[in-house]
Amino acid sequence: MLIKKRLIINTNVNKNNRKYSLAALEAMSNQINSGDRNSNLGILGEIDPTGIIAIDQVAFVYTNAMIEKESLYVDIEVLKTTAGNNLKRMIDTEFMVFRPIGNAEVPESIGIGQMMDMLSIPQTVGEDYSLVTLTCIHESQDAVNL
Repeated sequence: MLIKKRLIINTNVNKNNRKYSLAALEAMSNQINSGDRNSNLGILGEIDPTGIIAIDQVAFVYTNAMIEKESLYVDIEVLKTTAGNNLKRMIDTEFMVFRPIGNAEVPESIGIGQMMDMLSIPQTVGEDYSLVTLTCIHESQDAVNL
């Protein structure tokens, strides 16, 4: 099963009060397009807190990243794995979303007072964003809420 041009993330502020910059989207796109297709393994469900991708969660590969109107899209190929078969069933019956999981530099250390002031100010994810994987989750778990 191939899902063409699936929205992953855009530059709007999300429910986690984060805003992915266009530079962050470009970094993700470059990482996806410059990597080997077989290294772009996506998972079904949440990633393990250790950041290790469990092989039994691998459900799809993602390729052909493109940016249009400050939004990142990719093609999704659902794999013939247990998780991939589960994903196929879920896509047919539920609204599933694909989201990035990665790392970025944390701004300089700040105190509690400054932290409280910043809660209302969106935190911008910049060009140093390093994509670990894409995850497919149910829309009810989505912090981005596009």
